[in-house]
Amino acid sequence: MKSWKIYSIVITVVLALVIIGICLYAFVFKENISEQNAKEIALTDAGVNESNITLRKVELDVEHYDPIYEIEFYYNNVEYDYEIDAITGEIIKYERKK
Repeated sequence: MKSWKIYSIVITVVLALVIIGICLYAFVFKENISEQNAKEIALTDAGVNESNITLRKVELDVEHYDPIYEIEFYYNNVEYDYEIDAITGEIIKYERKK
């Protein structure tokens, strides 16, 4: 009888650890869009061609809850700043400075 209780406790603990492991894996190893995809999203939104810009920065920032790409470039003496969600590709923030 005691061995049955021990087995049930062990199985419960193992199942709990597996579930926790799956959740952590899904949270930590989310599928990210590539740096190139993020840059294309920003350039398409700005309506410019990559060959016509001066790229200043493309950086993956993982300090946030969800990682974001920070992209900065110049086109015709105007600075464009983008923040793009690295998981969904959604534009989070956009700024244009003359």
